[in-house]
Amino acid sequence: MTRKKMSIIVTVYNIENYIERCLESLVHQSLQEIEIICVNDGSTDKSLEILNRYAGKYPDMISVFTKENGGGDWGARNFGVKKINTGYFSFVDGDDYVHRDYALKLYSAIDENNADMAICAFERRDAATDKKICSDMDKFGHRIITVDGKDSILAFMNVALWNKVFRASKVKDIEYPAIRVVSDLFLMLAAMPNLEKIVIIPDILYYYMMRRDSLIHNVREADLGAYEKNFLTIKEMYTSNAAYTKFSDYINLMVFMHYGMATIFRLSYACGGAALKNHCARINNFINTEFPGWRSSPFLKFSYCLKKGVKHCALYVIHLLYKMNMSLLFVRIYRFTVDVLKIDIKY
Repeated sequence: MTRKKMSIIVTVYNIENYIERCLESLVHQSLQEIEIICVNDGSTDKSLEILNRYAGKYPDMISVFTKENGGGDWGARNFGVKKINTGYFSFVDGDDYVHRDYALKLYSAIDENNADMAICAFERRDAATDKKICSDMDKFGHRIITVDGKDSILAFMNVALWNKVFRASKVKDIEYPAIRVVSDLFLMLAAMPNLEKIVIIPDILYYYMMRRDSLIHNVREADLGAYEKNFLTIKEMYTSNAAYTKFSDYINLMVFMHYGMATIFRLSYACGGAALKNHCARINNFINTEFPGWRSSPFLKFSYCLKKGVKHCALYVIHLLYKMNMSLLFVRIYRFTVDVLKIDIKY
C-alpha cells in the first residue's frame, strides 16, 4: 500500500444532496497519496449510504466512521483527528467541495517550507445555485509568516479550518469544548501558541457553500454565554503558559473583531430594537472588562492602519465608533452595505 502523505477529515450530518459532490472532488485529487476520513455524525438521511458506497469503491482511500450525534462540528472533528495516520491533516465540510489541486498545493506548501500550517484562498458560493458570491484571501499573495503576535495579518486570516492544513504534531492533541457556532475560532486561538511558521498561498482551492440555514448566520442570545466562557478559557490558557504577553495584542484584536463586531452583526438578524441594544451593551462590557487592551491596541492606531490599507482603515473607524458607544451605528452601516448594496465584507 502506498504511504499516505496527508489526511482529510470530512464531517457529515444530513447532507445527502451535497456529500457526493464533495467526495468526487476528493477522490480525484492530483495528490492521490491521501486518506479521506469521513465522520458520519448520526445522519438520519441517506448520507451514510452514500459514504459507504464510496468507501466500497475507493477502499484504499476512504474510511467511514459513525458516531452518535452531539458536540456539533467540533465533536465530529475531534473524533476524526483521533483516526489520522499521517503527519498532516485538513478538514473539509461535507457540503463543500475542493479544487483538484487542493491537497497537492497545501501539502507542498507546508512540507517544503517546514511550516506548521498552510492556508489557501477560497470562494464563497451559493449552495442553491453554485454561483460565486465572492473570493477571500486571494489577495494576500504568497507569504511565509513567523508567528510572533506582532503582525495583524494573523487576525485578518479567515479562521475557518477548511482552507488550512495542519502539522499533526502541533495541534492534534488540542480538544476544545463543543460550542454551537464559530468553534473554528476557538480552535485557532488555542492552536496559535503552538505554531511557529505559517504559509499562505493565493490559489483558490476551496469552495465554501453558503446555505441560508448555516449556523454561522444564526447567532442567538443563548450563544453569548458560551462565547464568553470560551474566550475566558483561552485567556486563562495563554496566561498560564506565559503566552499572553507575546500574543495579547493579537488576542485583544481577535476578541474585538469576532465578538464585538461579527457577533453583534449576526445578532442583528435575530433581533433588533431594545433587545439588540442590550446585547451590544453586554458584549461591549465584556470586552472592556476582560480584554481592555483592545482600546489601546497598536493594530488599531491610525498610523498603523493607514500603512496597512483600506480594511485596516475601516477597522480604525469602527473601533472609534465602539469607543464612543456607537456600535449600533456600525451594525446599520454594515447591514446596509451587505443587504442593500450587496457588497460582501468579511473580517
